[in-house]
Amino acid sequence: MALLVNLGLACAGVEEGFVEESGDTFVSKQLQLRWMQEVDSADRPILSFRRKSDPPTVLDRNLVFRTQPPLAIPGGVLCARNGDLVFLHAGTGEEIWSYPVSNNDWLQISFLGDRIAVYEGGGQLIILSVEGKKLGSLEVMSDSILDSDGEHVYLLSRDGIQACSLSDMQVLWARASSKKLRFHSMITGNRKIAVGYFQHSIQTQEVALLDRRTGLTRHRFMGRGIGWSDHSFFTLQAQAKEVWEWRDVSGAFLRRHKLNSFVEGEILCYKGDLIYSVENRYFSAGVTHIGRGGESQTSKKIIRRRELQRAGHWQVPYRGDVILSQHVLLDLDSGGVTGWDVSTGERLLQIHMKDSPRRVALGGGHLFVLTRSGMLQAFEIRK
Repeated sequence: MALLVNLGLACAGVEEGFVEESGDTFVSKQLQLRWMQEVDSADRPILSFRRKSDPPTVLDRNLVFRTQPPLAIPGGVLCARNGDLVFLHAGTGEEIWSYPVSNNDWLQISFLGDRIAVYEGGGQLIILSVEGKKLGSLEVMSDSILDSDGEHVYLLSRDGIQACSLSDMQVLWARASSKKLRFHSMITGNRKIAVGYFQHSIQTQEVALLDRRTGLTRHRFMGRGIGWSDHSFFTLQAQAKEVWEWRDVSGAFLRRHKLNSFVEGEILCYKGDLIYSVENRYFSAGVTHIGRGGESQTSKKIIRRRELQRAGHWQVPYRGDVILSQHVLLDLDSGGVTGWDVSTGERLLQIHMKDSPRRVALGGGHLFVLTRSGMLQAFEIRK
């Protein structure tokens, strides 16, 4: 594996094993820069659908527009440029097709099967083919967050939640919010959907697992929803620094997972294990010297390091936002991107750049990085 540089170092200090791909971008030998294109790079809005009386919760990453471009699909990547949704070839950056969209902060896209869902925030869900042809559209809720469970797409707004089928091009069901039950987040995965809300009667966070066919509540669990792993659903009990595991089918409580050294930040579940942020302490080698009276004294330096931990498997340092994509754990911070194998904790790739990464997409043997200045960079991943 290539020698990799600490992200906090300047470009001039890049260690052996890095290749200079441009004047201010260095990559590990597993990557090769294929092309760069200027595209739109709007901020990701973060919205809250809570009432003012609802207390804040940790880990509200579900409220981020995770489905803003770029999005990797077979053969290339979808991005926004000059008011169009554009499909670029993965290997060359050549524009294959474009479709006009509203260039604002609400633009979100999802890819399911052979269809692309485009949501602009104004109450219409447009369905495109992989060739960029419009197949139809649906009237849906405005000002919503878009997400997908792998088969259906869902829209969450202050008014409630809707489920839509791209293949049938119809709204499957809609569930309105109420004064007593106002959803503030949704969690999707494994063809399943759950919504988070604050239960004022007992002053705690709860999550409801919904029936995908009807939208009705199947089970209610205490805590902040994290997600699924196999047949279990996990919720965070923030004050106790515990994660509770529940049986997805029956709703039965299974066990508690204590989060040792947990600090507020990232928490994910993968193959029944939890990956979460911790602050670990490391002791440097002691220095022995002779003090007054000939006594020996040893001084040790304590180093605190923020890490991601998969208990019993690995620990890795991280600095920014973490994304789990296709069994690769990606860390985005102001100095670049680092990729880790989520199974082994092995460092797979790294990019050091002056222009901070804003969003990434991984697919088809390529890593696409969108920077804050609006430069989309495509890196081929070598095996």
